Amino acid sequence: MAKSPRGFKSFTAPPIPFLLPVGGVLLISGDRHGARGFRIPQPSGFEFYEFEAASLGGREGPSVTRPEWTTQLYGFENTYAFGEFTIDATLQDPRVTMRLIRDDGQVIYEKTLHCSELTPK
Repeated sequence: MAKSPRGFKSFTAPPIPFLLPVGGVLLISGDRHGARGFRIPQPSGFEFYEFEAASLGGREGPSVTRPEWTTQLYGFENTYAFGEFTIDATLQDPRVTMRLIRDDGQVIYEKTLHCSELTPK
C-alpha cells in the first residue's frame, strides 16, 4: 500500500475493495484537533474525496497543513467548525455540496461535486 499525503496508508489498494466500482462515495471523517480535506488520487485517474469536518473539541494538536500535502483541499486549526452536506438528487447528474461552517455561522470552505465526479470510470 502506498502512503497518503499525510503518511497514512492510502486507498491505492482499498481496504474495502467493494468501494471501487461504487459511484457517489464520499469519505467523511473527523478529528477534534482540526478540519482537513483531501483528494485521494487512484491509479485509474479517479479521485476519492475525504472531508474531515469536525473541530468542535480540543483545537490544539498536530499540524493541519504541510507543503508536501499537494492534494489537500483545506486545513483549519484553532477554529470551532462543523461540516454540512447538502444533496440534490433531483438533477440528472446529482450533486453534493460540502460546507465547513465556523461556530459563528460563517462558511469557511465549500466544495460541490457531481455524482459523475464521484463515480469510477
